[in-house]
Amino acid sequence: MSRSTRPSRPARAKAPNRCAGLIGYIRSLARPMGKIYVDIGEPVVLERAPDPDDKLALSKIAFEVAVEANHVTAITFPSLVTMSLLGAAPKALTQNEVLADLRALLRWAQERNLRISKDFDPAYADQLPDLIGIMLDEGIVTHYDEGQEAVYDNGMDQHAVASYYRNTVIHFFVNKAIIELAMLKASENEGPNALEVFWAEVDQLRDLFKFEFFYAPTEEFHRQIREELDRYDKDWPTVLSRGTVGFTQLFNRMIPLVSHVTLLIYAEAYSVVTALAARMEHAETLEEEACVSNALKFGRQAYLQRRISSEASIGKLLFRNGYKMLQSRRLTDAREPNLSERRREQARQLRDLLRRLELIRAIGLVSRGS
Repeated sequence: MSRSTRPSRPARAKAPNRCAGLIGYIRSLARPMGKIYVDIGEPVVLERAPDPDDKLALSKIAFEVAVEANHVTAITFPSLVTMSLLGAAPKALTQNEVLADLRALLRWAQERNLRISKDFDPAYADQLPDLIGIMLDEGIVTHYDEGQEAVYDNGMDQHAVASYYRNTVIHFFVNKAIIELAMLKASENEGPNALEVFWAEVDQLRDLFKFEFFYAPTEEFHRQIREELDRYDKDWPTVLSRGTVGFTQLFNRMIPLVSHVTLLIYAEAYSVVTALAARMEHAETLEEEACVSNALKFGRQAYLQRRISSEASIGKLLFRNGYKMLQSRRLTDAREPNLSERRREQARQLRDLLRRLELIRAIGLVSRGS
């Protein structure tokens, strides 16, 4: 579970109050809307209740509860379908391409003994039109079948809703996403230095998105990263030291690629906030409310110019966390030294991150089904 991606289901734009609308809503309740999965994780036991004013203790309890909730979250059919389609956007996918993604994502989850809902019975490939039917009825997914082959896409203006479904399982893929991005950066170096670059980028990405996701403590987190890489090659540090050749060798074993599906909307949202800060003519203090308000406008402009790929990257909560990221890096207060220069450097780093995300997305699309 991410810190910012477990809201209640997003609502559609509110229509004017009319009796016809009320009747239509009541009728819609008779239509199947999917399934609810309930499971119970390990209890979080407290030796004593903390003081209500002890914010640190309360945050630690919240962290433990969230981690246990993560452990018992089931991977569902809608969550993986939206992962597949959002990862390909704005490109639509054929049924066979969606199935190829589902097979790859399911295989990855099964190998790690993650909880998978019963939607995924052995015949799900034959039942795709029925299983996706509810998502089609709700407009979350659309399909076009007047060409030579039917294709699926996220519905118009439904990326935020699709992101909700995807975000219910996104925490399972964060470590792999970080690995992919750090490997790509390390591939630009050869020799022992490549390994140093890799670990530095792993820690940098962990810190960059610390307001979005819950992580294990640093030592355990590093162990998780090593264990994931060991699955692909026990000698991965040596392979990584070979630069581009080693990167290609490892990446070919790491399908499905997930960093663009997992982290792109956060990186795009942060790039909007950071660009606003970097464009300030003078080293002015950046206030949170003004930052969020201006980011909503600038984000819309960036989307219309296709400088960001999805409207799901535009949102108050995303921009607030982007502001927190800047604040944690001492990039909001005018009294900080070399502020303009450091803001521009942060913007440059995010542009480079977006470049790597787009490259991985391109590699993922080419390798689909392999």
